Amino acid sequence: MGLPDDIELAASGSGRVPIEVDCGRLDPSAAARVRDWATQMWAATSGPLLEETGHEVPSIRVLVAEDVWAAARREAAALGLGPDRREGPERVGGVVAGKCLRSDDDRHATVVVPETIMAGNDGIAQCHAAAILAHELCHAVYAVRRRHAMGATEDVWLPWDVAGMISVVAAEEYRVDRLALILTQALLNPTDVNGTSIPLASVFGSLYFEGLSNALHEVSPGLDESVWSYRTRAMDLDALRQRLTRVTEGIANYIAHVEAYFEDKDPAMTLIEGRAVDLLEPFWAPWIDHLRSAPLLPGPNEWAADRAALWGIGSTGIQEAWRRLGITTRPEGGGFYMAVDDPARAHPGERRRRS
Repeated sequence: MGLPDDIELAASGSGRVPIEVDCGRLDPSAAARVRDWATQMWAATSGPLLEETGHEVPSIRVLVAEDVWAAARREAAALGLGPDRREGPERVGGVVAGKCLRSDDDRHATVVVPETIMAGNDGIAQCHAAAILAHELCHAVYAVRRRHAMGATEDVWLPWDVAGMISVVAAEEYRVDRLALILTQALLNPTDVNGTSIPLASVFGSLYFEGLSNALHEVSPGLDESVWSYRTRAMDLDALRQRLTRVTEGIANYIAHVEAYFEDKDPAMTLIEGRAVDLLEPFWAPWIDHLRSAPLLPGPNEWAADRAALWGIGSTGIQEAWRRLGITTRPEGGGFYMAVDDPARAHPGERRRRS
């Protein structure tokens, strides 16, 4: 579950480290701290993971913003990107804590992080801030390596392709979290009052796990209620489809964050009971198994097979989860047909533990 054998995070980069840090309204002490983190993190990742492996290192800008979502919209326009298809910062389990925006050719990137979190002064708050910054910087590294091996990520809209892409995107969240954890732990090396090292995985993992049950409520009863609303004509089919996609994408990403910081033998999802866990099991069980056995960064000749595996897990597993909710799709003409049945009839069973 670690890095490839020939890759290690370095204490400093091996050459040019193109980075600009705009700390906005942070006080001088916090601004100096964030600049130091950003410079060291980018050097430690862009050097060994990009520059030394023959990848072009993008120019990168870090922006500390009062309103991450508004700043991200402005920065996206500056990079020539279209508007985010999502209408606001709210996500399943919380709100956006940072954004990594990349130009279409991956030669330029902007990381936007929240002022309120970067200003934190106590130890745990600083660890949290550093982890968010590391996560967004690692997105830039991951994207360059993926694009170098696979080309640009395609747009999808057919349900089975959307399901596959949800799996691929959530896998990136998992892997970037793992990389950021390694980076933050090494850079900050937090200790308690006795000088004993504090594993950040346990600190962040417990926070994510505490929110897992509430996040799963978006699936059930949340999506069950949406299906009922459609069946009683209180919601149209397009609104149901959009909510289904948004919630599935959101819960997949939230599961990714939980599992990235959860280091027990069994996945965190096995510790939760309820209909939502049962509905999603065809996806999360093989998806976690794959990520735990695969490298965090696939080798140059491994990306295609890795993507195909993740895509297949998502397309098959997520569509089965939707079927259990009563929603099925099939090709029709140049598009698709969506049918909505009674969820109780589609999947009446209760939660089953993995054997």
